[in-house]
Amino acid sequence: MRYLSLLRDSIRESLDRKSFIITLAFCLLLIITCATIGFEPYPAEKAVERRLDQYFRYHFEKSDKAPQGWLSRMYPVKCRVTEVRETGADWSVRMEVSPLVEFQKLVRFYLAAHSGAIKRPEEPIPGLSPDGKTVLDPPSQEAMAQFAASRMEGIRMPAKTSIESVSPEMAVLRLEFRPDRYGFFIRGHRVNVLFGAWKIDLEYTEPAESVYFIQKLLAGVIVGWVGILAGIVVTGAFIPNMLQKGMIDLILARPVRRWSVFLLKYVGGLTYVFVTAVFLIGGCWITLGFRSGSWAPAFLMCIPLLVFFFAAVYSVSAFIGLHKRNVTEAIMVAVFAWLALTSLGFIHTEMHRPGSGVEANSKWMAAVDILHAATPPLGEVGTAMSWFLMKGNEITPERYALNPTRSPRDQFPEVRWAQLFGVTTAWMAALLWMSCWTFTRRDY
Repeated sequence: MRYLSLLRDSIRESLDRKSFIITLAFCLLLIITCATIGFEPYPAEKAVERRLDQYFRYHFEKSDKAPQGWLSRMYPVKCRVTEVRETGADWSVRMEVSPLVEFQKLVRFYLAAHSGAIKRPEEPIPGLSPDGKTVLDPPSQEAMAQFAASRMEGIRMPAKTSIESVSPEMAVLRLEFRPDRYGFFIRGHRVNVLFGAWKIDLEYTEPAESVYFIQKLLAGVIVGWVGILAGIVVTGAFIPNMLQKGMIDLILARPVRRWSVFLLKYVGGLTYVFVTAVFLIGGCWITLGFRSGSWAPAFLMCIPLLVFFFAAVYSVSAFIGLHKRNVTEAIMVAVFAWLALTSLGFIHTEMHRPGSGVEANSKWMAAVDILHAATPPLGEVGTAMSWFLMKGNEITPERYALNPTRSPRDQFPEVRWAQLFGVTTAWMAALLWMSCWTFTRRDY
């Protein structure tokens, strides 16, 4: 009962503060904001039109004689999808391409570049006037269908193409293909924030990817940075205040072991981040689940990861607070250790990226590898959260690699679990052991 009483006092000290009430109010505001977010799929016609319109305006052709190795030309061609039919897994799209003259010019350029008739963009194009403004020899319907097929190949979507009709204003094409969920991000969706007051159109993505982004923002930035920093500031005074004259005498008068007093005070400090993470992440998980239909429990795994992260940083704050008895020093050293270890992990990752320019056997690489292996990899916590959230939202490595909006430098997260938990736990245990040993042997 004596230990439970000490633990209850430590928890009460963590939660009975104005800063904690303000934190919960801010979290409640974020939960309400998540409740106003809705996800709306695009109509198939608009989604296909937006996707194909980008690829029917230009032609790229590899050419060693062209500037920068590419023979390219863009024309003011506009695509308008008037019909989309889905028969099982097969799609049939009717599309109007206008103005006809510009489309004919683009097809003529494609034919000339594909056959090798021109080597540079500024060369005269066969079938056009010398100034390139008039079509002297209109391309055949087969040639226009061939160009449309090449554009579909450009987006990794082979299609059977045909020309339904040609008028003075436009050409009407028929495209028959089978969309690939991972290679052809055709649908897209719209995110409505504040019940539609702010609308965000997202191409090439599915609602699960937007849910992943929101969850990563909440867990990685709101709690992972703002919440952890607030926790360090709030709990930084717990140990120094406990060592003040009068307070320490009252605590040590109880018939309990000194090391247990210190550990219970440490656990009480962890309560601040634990309750905040449970309230915010749990509340947002429920609201986003109702609004998006995504109930993946992987989002809840961010709670123990964040508490573990804070426990590692707070062990530094508690160690400094015990030895220096200064609140400012405890906070500053903990924040510095957090930033230094996170920066070391970032430098290690960047140096090992392909094309980083750092030689694999260089002394700098070896030094960074040794430091990274011997210190807590706090940056891996963010990687671990991304890994859980991607798995929970069914974002597989194959789907992530085929996303056209992804940078070539971005890779699917790989977590070194043994180093994350093994090395970090060892350092945390060493700091807590030294703190308990000092607290036990020091006279107050």
